[in-house]
Amino acid sequence: MCNGVIFIGPLPEPIHGMSLLNQYLVSELKGENFSLDVIRSNFESVLKDKDQQGKLKLKEILFSLKILLDFIKSIQSKKDVVYITPGQSVLGFLKFSPIILLSYLFKKKVILHLHGSKLAENVAATNYFTKQLIINLLTLSWRVIFLGPSIQDKHLLLLKDRSKGAYCFNGVPIKNFAAKKKSKKLKILFLSNLMKDKGVFDFFEAVSILKGNGHQLEVNMAGAIEASHFNKINNLIASCEIKYHGVVSGDYKDKLFSEADVFCLPSYDEGQPLSILEAYMSGCAVITTNVGGISDIFKCGVNGYFCDVSTPKSIASCIEKMTPTTLLTFQNNNYAQAIDKYTLDCFLKRMKTLLFEESFK
Repeated sequence: MCNGVIFIGPLPEPIHGMSLLNQYLVSELKGENFSLDVIRSNFESVLKDKDQQGKLKLKEILFSLKILLDFIKSIQSKKDVVYITPGQSVLGFLKFSPIILLSYLFKKKVILHLHGSKLAENVAATNYFTKQLIINLLTLSWRVIFLGPSIQDKHLLLLKDRSKGAYCFNGVPIKNFAAKKKSKKLKILFLSNLMKDKGVFDFFEAVSILKGNGHQLEVNMAGAIEASHFNKINNLIASCEIKYHGVVSGDYKDKLFSEADVFCLPSYDEGQPLSILEAYMSGCAVITTNVGGISDIFKCGVNGYFCDVSTPKSIASCIEKMTPTTLLTFQNNNYAQAIDKYTLDCFLKRMKTLLFEESFK
């Protein structure tokens, strides 16, 4: 029987997959009256530029010390599970090393939930000492959770005891699926943080190609804009005649998904994007790239089309292939899969099994 959980991870704001799922899980555990200490691990409440992620700064070192002090207060309680969602960079992972070590010394069950696909790759690129340190920290953990089987397979070399590895698909709230209204214009949605690594500039160029070829499109975008490209992105939104909705959530976000025919995420790097699952739940066809763990939840020709990374012409070609017949097939497939495998209830049920039960399938 679990005596409680010390929960350490990022929470909104900013809004991204990990922070949203953490919020859902915290709310679920609180709703079931689990004894819970929540320690927020994200220092900034705004979107950080990609090139600034994983870098060491004084203010972040001080904030990491605060996290450690908060944890030391909590560890003296009877709570026996320490749940951590660490970063994917080497520094982002290692900043939790004192917490993992103290948890082990205090005989707590450490559960690490890796919301991404890059840790193994980043560890492989570092020096021998750091590599062994991370492998040993993973060894001290009771369980290591990945987003899907392909990501788990990529990280097996980091686990001395492979039986500690498990995976849990992400999940999203159930939505009622209504048939899409027919329109002369194909309605395309890009809903993600507007960053270079999300393929935003490739998307702009693809839209420009299609409109230049006479295609009738209605394009909507939403999400926080990467600060280092703020002016450039705003100029491209205007020149491509795209409607930008800012950062959206709740009913507004649901409306954008429900009105879209096609969701596009031509990203360079992903774990398992919630936005794709939200698109499924809203009955959208999907165009995305075969990166990270996307192949665990997406099959080309079943859910939509894979486009090539950093290739605007490939994105444009995939959009051109969306005939009324294929569009309807993808939309129906995606909603059915979302209801069957990717609901928030499925995620929460699986997570509670992995948090509290000794054995799992």
